[in-house]
Parts: sequence; structure tokens; C-alpha cells
Amino acid sequence: QESRKQHASDMDALPWTARLLLVAAYLASHNKAASDKAVFDVKGRSGRIRGRGAAMSSDHLVEQAKEARLKGPSPFTLNRLLNIYAY
Repeated sequence: QESRKQHASDMDALPWTARLLLVAAYLASHNKAASDKAVFDVKGRSGRIRGRGAAMSSDHLVEQAKEARLKGPSPFTLNRLLNIYAY
């Protein structure tokens, strides 16, 4: 209980922009660069869900997620970080 209070007070000590930069860094390190446009570009979105062509099996998607977790965060460029932050 007390460690949660300490963690909350640590987050309150960070300025808002620093928090946003940390979130942007996390997103950049855990998401593929190829998915940035689909996730962050609102101009090209419509209300419908687009098909991906050949559908992947759920087992294959689960295996990909496990591999990504095992690999951990990946490096990213400063330009990519700033683009995600600016979104």
C-alpha cells in the first residue's frame, strides 16, 4: 500500500511533458514502425474496419505476441519519438 503511494507521488513530481515523452518512448520501443501510420494517422481513417487480405490464425498471432514480449523493447530514432510525441 505504501509503495503505491510512493509511486504515485513520484509520478506527480514529473512535469506533464516528461510524462508524455515517457509514454511516447514506450510506444516507440514496443510497437513496430510500420504500424505508426495506422495507429497515429487520423486523416486516413474511416469508420469501417479494413481487411488485411489473408487472415492470420489466432495461434499465429499469439505466438507473435509471445516473441515480441521475449525480445523486449527495440531501439527507435529520435525523429520517430518526436513524431509520436507530437501526435
